[in-house]
Amino acid sequence: MTDRIFFEFSSGNVDEHQAEEAAYDNTTAFLRTKGAIYGLPSSTAPADLTDDQQELLLSVWDGEREFSAKGAPRLQVPTPLVLGRVVVQLYDRKDAPKAHDNIVALCTRSKGMSKAVKTAALHYKDVPMHRIVSGFVAQGGDVTRKDGSGGDSIYNGKFNDEKGGLRKGWKRGTLAMANSGKNSNTSQFFFCLSDDSAKYAKLEGKHVVLGETVEGMDVLASLDALGSASGTPTSKVWVSDCGVAKK
Repeated sequence: MTDRIFFEFSSGNVDEHQAEEAAYDNTTAFLRTKGAIYGLPSSTAPADLTDDQQELLLSVWDGEREFSAKGAPRLQVPTPLVLGRVVVQLYDRKDAPKAHDNIVALCTRSKGMSKAVKTAALHYKDVPMHRIVSGFVAQGGDVTRKDGSGGDSIYNGKFNDEKGGLRKGWKRGTLAMANSGKNSNTSQFFFCLSDDSAKYAKLEGKHVVLGETVEGMDVLASLDALGSASGTPTSKVWVSDCGVAKK
């Protein structure tokens, strides 16, 4: 029985990141093939060059059309898009078996495609975190519309709340099902971002709680930093990977 799942979150502009990586790779290739001609180390990464070596590279770059035609050199390693991984310890399946099986399947893609939206996979990978309210919640999981207005479950639509999952004692790192009212669970979920339990008093008894974060509180802090008072993320955030976590 699965008792731990993980979410890997990423943030940023994918196109810009790919362009930065291409520029860095181009600069690395220049050093490898032309560096020795100018007295530059051919096996050193651009980011590891000394200030004088970087200045020399910049001074000769335009003359090497094979490389300069592809754009300016990049001397710093591109900032990774991946924020990190959050591992969730799921609560006992007997408390909320339908919700438990649903979240596990959506993390592993074990149920294939949505029956309602034929082009949508029943899988969280690449699905945005469309709502992040700073100091409150980070919400995502809309596998059909990707904007918070949709969602689907492995049961082909909405499924009912399970009494055993309507827990109290919410805290930072709690993972729960998002819904639009009673008995309206689909694929959307949210993480709590605050230790102030009073903020979640109005949610108790209204949302099925799935588990709690056991690794990656720093990643939740990064999500929180990308939130806003309105809930619109300040930068694109998405689930870049997910699945069953090994102990």
